[in-house]
Amino acid sequence: MLRNWRLVTASPADYYLLPESLNARMEQEDNLKALPRDRCIFTSKEESNADSASDDMWLLCDSRSVPRIRSMIELFNLLCEDTLTERRNQGPAMGAVEVPPVNITAAVAAVAEVTAAPVLAEAFSPRQGFIGQLLGAADKNGLLIYELNIPNSPGRIYVYPEQQVFYSPASLDLLAPFFTADQDLISCTTRANVTEAELDQLSEAEDLRPYTLRSLLWYGVYKSSQGRLLEGADAHKPVRLKRWPDLNLSDCQDLIKLAAFMQSNAVSLQGVAEKTGIPIKLIYDFYNACEIVGLIEQSSEADIHNKQLNPEKVSLFSKIRSRLNKAHTA
Repeated sequence: MLRNWRLVTASPADYYLLPESLNARMEQEDNLKALPRDRCIFTSKEESNADSASDDMWLLCDSRSVPRIRSMIELFNLLCEDTLTERRNQGPAMGAVEVPPVNITAAVAAVAEVTAAPVLAEAFSPRQGFIGQLLGAADKNGLLIYELNIPNSPGRIYVYPEQQVFYSPASLDLLAPFFTADQDLISCTTRANVTEAELDQLSEAEDLRPYTLRSLLWYGVYKSSQGRLLEGADAHKPVRLKRWPDLNLSDCQDLIKLAAFMQSNAVSLQGVAEKTGIPIKLIYDFYNACEIVGLIEQSSEADIHNKQLNPEKVSLFSKIRSRLNKAHTA
């Protein structure tokens, strides 16, 4: 641990933080087999898993998936020892001076101070960021032109609130940078009194395609939530999905199982995670997006029909995902 650290979302990485549900599948799935087992850390809510005789590294979390302090200290000590062992095996560098062992508490504190990312609020507020701009645009007139001022920008977004549509040269899933970038990097201009003919001419000149504004809001909230539950929502109250959103997007096709379960059952978000094994943060992102566009209904009591997806249904979902992939790349 005696180095600068940062979070990454793709391989290669020094360590991989994985949900407990993947532990049993490490030797079964090719993408998991490729991960170095001694560099995988599994999160668990059960003391028995972490105290087992297994050589695996465990990080104990509470019911909200927040790591326990004692477990973090034990894990940091383990990783620090692992890192120091690697250095000793490699031998000292040419001209290097051996230094005495560093206190692990001070080392962790120093690394945290140097590499800490901005802390996100515990709850997701749709009034912030680009989502807040879109929600505030509902009562505006004219054509709103949003531009993201970064290199390789996905292009402008033309929002026409009166018709509840937007136009873009890029497909919906390529607009994710608008929702993950700093709000200060997004500029907005308004073009008043735009006629249908002018809009058609603009669409043809810039190769714009129309989409529903509802779909932009759904996808935007999904990308902006970052694992935070919508403010005012209760993860312990039963809810049901009224109907599926459009999941024909490159980074949303893994949500098929989640959508199917939530439409067939009235259950709390915590219950969804327990029944499906899907990470709670992903469930929050999906729920937030569906709630914003009115696809969620509250239930007075839980009503669970599906216990586990049988192999035939899993195969069916695989076929659906394959067809969506083909339609998306066509």
